[in-house]
Amino acid sequence: MGIKSLSHDSVLTAYSSQPPLELLRQVIDKRGFYDRKKLFYKEVQDTQFVVACAPPGGGRNNVTPRLLRFFNMFNVANLSQDSMKKIFSSILCGFLSNQGFAPEITALGSSIVDGRY
Repeated sequence: MGIKSLSHDSVLTAYSSQPPLELLRQVIDKRGFYDRKKLFYKEVQDTQFVVACAPPGGGRNNVTPRLLRFFNMFNVANLSQDSMKKIFSSILCGFLSNQGFAPEITALGSSIVDGRY
């Protein structure tokens, strides 16, 4: 079992493809690839692909639909500052309460998350 990272800034070819991603697509689609030096087909078995990407821009290119079709996609939006404070103060206050801290200490949970104490 291993982890391999493909460069997010691979160069686009004249056909708007990215060779590392096209090789990945071929391995997923055909379950292997052809070795042109040794002249035989290399089958890839017992492999799972988990990928993540960021929006295009800042040196990142669009991922082709030919590759995206093999994956389920979901988007996680950024949370507002108030939502983040509510989540983390609930976690911290709940932890302090469950661990048996005094109520005065548990009440400081929201202040700690806000950055004032």
